[in-house]
Amino acid sequence: MDNTKFCIKCGKNLPIDAEFCQFCGAKQESTDSLNQSSIEVNPEDKPGKDIIFNQTEPVDKKTKLKKYWWIFALIGVLITFIAFSQLKSPSPSDVASDIKETLNNDNSLDVTSVKPDKESKTMLVYVKENMAVDDLYMGKTSTFKTVERTLLDLSEKYKDDESDDYDLSYIQILKPGTNDTILMSVDNGKIKYSVLDDLE
Repeated sequence: MDNTKFCIKCGKNLPIDAEFCQFCGAKQESTDSLNQSSIEVNPEDKPGKDIIFNQTEPVDKKTKLKKYWWIFALIGVLITFIAFSQLKSPSPSDVASDIKETLNNDNSLDVTSVKPDKESKTMLVYVKENMAVDDLYMGKTSTFKTVERTLLDLSEKYKDDESDDYDLSYIQILKPGTNDTILMSVDNGKIKYSVLDDLE
């Protein structure tokens, strides 16, 4: 081990235990202090050889993604299912039930049934004789005008829905006791025919 050291001020070579520099007189650090601050180097480490410090290897992002691929796949399936369910048109039977319930709640007509008709591709509304129909025959149209507004709202509601066999917004109310006499017909939110036009 080298028994000399260098002056902390002038850099001259001094004995290891010198407290003052014999050249410039500067006070030197103690030997214990030097030993504590010195860094031990492995003798096998040659000059110029890179010293490798321990470090945590970075996680491969691709490996991490592969590990959780099923989570991303599940999210994709859920998004697709939600989007499809929102875009899917209601079935003709669902539309028929809605038309019947809405018209009966209107308290103007007594609807017995609503049937999707493949031949005409329309939703046929069958009604009983009631006050609204009787008033219509007597030339009183105020009650039936309420029915007209309700039917237009229903047609508007389903005008953007598609079906291979039916036009879901094409709704026709049939005269009680008949299968072909139309009292009112609406399609795409607009009136195609109304018996009110013949009475006014």
